[in-house]
Amino acid sequence: MIISNFHNDVVAPYESALDLFFDADSGAVYEPGREDGTPAFLFTEVTGYALLDFLTLHALTGNNRYIDKANRAAQWIYEHAQDPCGGVLTRFFFARDTEPALSNKSFAGRRIYAFDTAICLRGMINLYEFTSDPHHLESARLMGEFICDRLMNAQGEVSAIFDAANDAPVPANQEIWSQRFSSFHTKCAEALIDLFAATKDDKYRQAAVAICEAAMRFQTQNGAIETSLGKTELHPHCYATEGFLHVGKVLGRQDFVNVAKRATEWALSQCGADGEIAQSIDLNSGESLARFRTDSLAQVLALGSDLQHLGELSSEHDANLDKLAGKVLSMRTGPGGYFQYGFYEREFQGRFESQTKSYWTQMFCLRGLTSYYTSHLIGMTSVTLLAGGIGSRLWPISCEERPKPVSMSLLGDRSLLQETIRRYTNHQFIPARNIHILCSENAVADATSQASQEGVPTTNCVIEHEPRGTVPAVSIALDGLPPVEEGVDRLVIISMGDNVIDPHWSFQNAVVGGLIAAYENDCIVSVGKPAEKTGDVDTRFGHHLYRDSVDGYRVFQVERFEEKPDADRREEFSQWTGQIAWECGTVIFKESVFRKLVPANPSSGNLAEDLLAKAVAWDEQSGATVKLATALLDSRTRFEDFGVPGRNMQSFFADDPNYDFGHGNVCIGRPDLVQLLGSSGCLVIADELPVRVYGVRDLVIIDNAVTNTTVVLPADDVHRLPALYRLFSGSNAYEAFVTGGEAARLAEPTTFVERSPLAHAYSEQGLVFAYQLDHRVTIRRTPQGLIVSNDDYPRMSANDFSALATKHAEDPHIVDQMINVGAVARTLVGGELPLSEAATDILDKLCLYHVYGGV
Repeated sequence: MIISNFHNDVVAPYESALDLFFDADSGAVYEPGREDGTPAFLFTEVTGYALLDFLTLHALTGNNRYIDKANRAAQWIYEHAQDPCGGVLTRFFFARDTEPALSNKSFAGRRIYAFDTAICLRGMINLYEFTSDPHHLESARLMGEFICDRLMNAQGEVSAIFDAANDAPVPANQEIWSQRFSSFHTKCAEALIDLFAATKDDKYRQAAVAICEAAMRFQTQNGAIETSLGKTELHPHCYATEGFLHVGKVLGRQDFVNVAKRATEWALSQCGADGEIAQSIDLNSGESLARFRTDSLAQVLALGSDLQHLGELSSEHDANLDKLAGKVLSMRTGPGGYFQYGFYEREFQGRFESQTKSYWTQMFCLRGLTSYYTSHLIGMTSVTLLAGGIGSRLWPISCEERPKPVSMSLLGDRSLLQETIRRYTNHQFIPARNIHILCSENAVADATSQASQEGVPTTNCVIEHEPRGTVPAVSIALDGLPPVEEGVDRLVIISMGDNVIDPHWSFQNAVVGGLIAAYENDCIVSVGKPAEKTGDVDTRFGHHLYRDSVDGYRVFQVERFEEKPDADRREEFSQWTGQIAWECGTVIFKESVFRKLVPANPSSGNLAEDLLAKAVAWDEQSGATVKLATALLDSRTRFEDFGVPGRNMQSFFADDPNYDFGHGNVCIGRPDLVQLLGSSGCLVIADELPVRVYGVRDLVIIDNAVTNTTVVLPADDVHRLPALYRLFSGSNAYEAFVTGGEAARLAEPTTFVERSPLAHAYSEQGLVFAYQLDHRVTIRRTPQGLIVSNDDYPRMSANDFSALATKHAEDPHIVDQMINVGAVARTLVGGELPLSEAATDILDKLCLYHVYGGV
């Protein structure tokens, strides 16, 4: 690889030229005019491209000014460039916009290109995915509807140009590639598939597939894609390839990926020793018809790098990718300058070399060089997920027979291990073949099965026979990795396999920044979530104290690391002049850096306490200290490490319609098994038995099949669970429920009620454990389900409960009404005299019938 410092070679020059290419008033891309006499204009298509560029720069740097720029550019598109028909107008020529000679491209002429609309659509919908701004979604939908309804025919062909003034497509010109349906219209499919991903409207998926299938006919036997009759122009050839590759990746259509692979391999085969590829080639003779364009070289570089990242391109093309990257970098005009366009296809004013300054070239070079660099780093990266340990803080969900990372009881449809794998494999970020898992002997069967479902080879699971701490675990993981080529210093990512970080793109952005920093600075990088200095100290996490950025990325130099600080450190942290981030269970480093800091075969050690805690300011480094950085997640990212269940989990899942049951109630694991009435502030974790909760407040209720155990305790007392786990693990009477599995299933039913004088527990199956309950509660566990009810509320059967739950969905106040009726009835009927159980039951039934009409 020829890039030594990505920021200096790529990011800084791009940033320095931004003011040259963007209009200060509108935020749109500005072209100052061209050598052929084209006057200055605002460029809609390239403004659409810029939306994606700004998202890329934000992903790299975390700097919100790029989001501000993207929002401003998007606003210009939908307020000024988007025609009422939904498509986008091409160029705004300022005072000259109404000139007849410019009408084919001007706003006033209202000629709309399908391609331009697709580029703006893709930028807009990706910006919406980041911002959730409804204006972006509405604009993108209008563009998508315009392409599908006004430009496409039944065969998947797209009209290249639409005359909005006359409300009709412009007849195709078969002599000019941009004015007829051709392979480059797969860029429409590329945009539509992103719109489908955001909206789940299958209309867009079907349209994207139809366009790609119609465009496949343009690929020739040798892989080249015909763009004009009898020839291939490299620029639209790459457009077509980009569309096929993106749609193929998103939908898993290997036939589309194969088209892209063959097209890219053909383009790379044309690369000369100087890194040049002809811009236009005769398909019959193979003769070069025009010299290179820098934007096209950058497109081939990006395509080759992306396919290499996917494992679809053999290493024989590495040399040509290096040559292309070198050629693209050589086209920059001095330090901090813009990239030159290259050469025209026809002689212009006695020469072929272009002197036009254009953002067009800048953006393609940014994309090509970014893909090249990050693909190289990811290609030399191995990920190891630590999935050992019992996870005793999470008992009764986690146990010896099924440790927390492989338990399905929290997320329901997947384990935490699978969630962690998907955080890497989502959007093909890290190939599954490069992910390895270190787990305990008890977990290996589940871990291997779950990992294989996610595409991770079963041979990538390694057993940690004796838990000795995370430092030895990392050392074992490194020793188990496959060998690398001589001279390659492998990049390693270590992640705990038991947390959730949402959304995945935020995590992936942080990891890319961490890989760059670790590769270029020989430091250890820990992924962190920004935290408020003046808030309460969260004692669950390690704290990074950081200040200065590393080369302007979203990575910062850590001056001090505090592992799970005490709550009384709040005042000290609030006076820290830098910033603070929580440590999120992922570290990144070069293998050589770790081996230099840690002796071979360490017998013990904790990664946080014995390695990260040695961090000091970068300008105070010595042989015994650690050069530590933190790669920051986006501030809106949700992070939960699923330690002791309680308020933290309620906050994490609050407002998620899949888990939030209203009134502060959150149900996870299998929320479809849970019914709540007259309850608030509760966390319910169910995995197999139906659970009915009635008239209680602020409780944590856990029912788990593997440990055959129910636990009910106040949400504010969940921190006592680890101590209670240790109490049970030393008792013969309860050991089976701590171990879990077959022993728990066969154990005699039992109950344990502690510090709960008003509570009653009954078990026909497994253990029911109640702790610190200060009001009248009955807990009843049978093979048919679990009921947790307030004894002061009218009693009801399962049928009564279901009927009332249905009524409750219609009227949330129904339960309060029923309770009030019951209270009044008891006072009137019973007075000071206690009612018999039969009389109480009859009275409760009458109250229920009064409220919902009976069953």
